[in-house]
Amino acid sequence: MPPPVIRTIDPITPPVTQVAPPPVTRGIKPPVINVPDVEINYPTIDVPTEEEWRGIAGGDEQQITPDAPTRDLPETPAVPTQPTINIGGNEIPVPEAAPLITAGASAIVATGVTLGATMAFQKLKTLIEPLLKKKKKIKAKIKKI
Repeated sequence: MPPPVIRTIDPITPPVTQVAPPPVTRGIKPPVINVPDVEINYPTIDVPTEEEWRGIAGGDEQQITPDAPTRDLPETPAVPTQPTINIGGNEIPVPEAAPLITAGASAIVATGVTLGATMAFQKLKTLIEPLLKKKKKIKAKIKKI
């Protein structure tokens, strides 16, 4: 049995944080942002005053009289009267005849075409059914042989 004495001490490895190299971002310089100035330099326009303009224009003395503002409301156009129907105490205006006639005619045409197509397909079906049954019987006889 060996004696309980430690003869050599192994060196302790340092933690990873002490051995790791410095991060790559330490060598990067911060970006330089070139933002234009907020002030806008507009050109100066030399506009003559009203007196100078009158002197240049030939001295025509026309009095500019602004319209005096009034508090009157403009006249509203006359609203055409439309017949109304009283339904449940509410006055409901009757629509114009042209849209109603168009809607009615369209509904009649659509209904007529639908009924006609349905009757035509039913008649065609009754004519074709006997032919299809005969064809099935012929196929059945061929399979038996």
